[in-house]
Amino acid sequence: MPIYEKSREVLQAQLAVLANEARNHNDMLYLLERMGSLATDDLYRETTKCEYARSDNGQLYERPAGTKVFVADLDVQKDLIKSLGGYRNPKIAGRAEALGAYYEFEPAVKDLLSQIDNKTPKTHQQYLGGGHHSSVFSLEHGNQRWALRVAMGRRNPYEVDYHIAGTIQAGDMAHAEKIRAISYDQSVTIAEIMPGKELDRLTAAEIRSISNSQVEQYADTMAEAHSRKLRLDHGKASNFFYDPAEGFGFVDFTALDTKFSDKQSTLRGMLESAIDPFLTGFYPRGHEDIPPSISDPDLGHARIELASKYVVSASALLDASERQEFLSVIGGHIDEHGARVYDHQL
Repeated sequence: MPIYEKSREVLQAQLAVLANEARNHNDMLYLLERMGSLATDDLYRETTKCEYARSDNGQLYERPAGTKVFVADLDVQKDLIKSLGGYRNPKIAGRAEALGAYYEFEPAVKDLLSQIDNKTPKTHQQYLGGGHHSSVFSLEHGNQRWALRVAMGRRNPYEVDYHIAGTIQAGDMAHAEKIRAISYDQSVTIAEIMPGKELDRLTAAEIRSISNSQVEQYADTMAEAHSRKLRLDHGKASNFFYDPAEGFGFVDFTALDTKFSDKQSTLRGMLESAIDPFLTGFYPRGHEDIPPSISDPDLGHARIELASKYVVSASALLDASERQEFLSVIGGHIDEHGARVYDHQL
């Protein structure tokens, strides 16, 4: 079927998949930023500053400002979609479905966006949290609360695709954020609210109430995330939730980019990174800031106890050749955190 006969949602989904196949990050951004106009011709862009790119043989070369760069053409798009098995491929179908689902949320989203001051999002009463790239708000729709993620700057389709790529890659995986709808034009995602409380907001008593079986569930979930080729942001404990009934869950993740080396591409690397949310508030000794898990010794010790439980569960998932190195690396993290707690008590 010719590309121009397909729905706008499928066209945008195809263009997003094409963008993710781009070898150069700037080429990918160029494609994503032009989804609104939906190219029906060869795509070129002109560099606005000096860039570096890699040739087909892997050699690094310079693109001076003003260089006209060929990004893609329709034949490339068609060949790529055909190689993926057509528009029913999950990468395309998943994006198209989420784009189509946005229309039912659109009135509520636009109403909420009109109330938000993009410079001071935290002042809005429905603000839930956020980071450097986006802010999350509670959205009421259909007698249900949803998590509306709004990209910083309001025009950032890359941020949207980062998250929907993760949801598609996760599939039916339990304990992972489920994005229901997206809009590249509005730069928003709409997801189910994750049950529970962010790990960095748990009290010492709440941490100690976490059962061994729930810690095992967390380790198993991290192993499954690795097997499904997901990339999680363990450095931010607010991306991880704990609910007494549901156990652990996580948000703000994407599909692992296999074109580049990444610690989480190995099971051991994933399990090593996954201890970080338990030791949230850890800073190298000598750091000027004193986070709560250091200034509150009881909270610090509770986190160490939880991390120690995790080590037992996670190490059981590794073979003997990997286990010893894992225990050495993780032991160092726990010892360093413990030393910071001890130092502050002196």
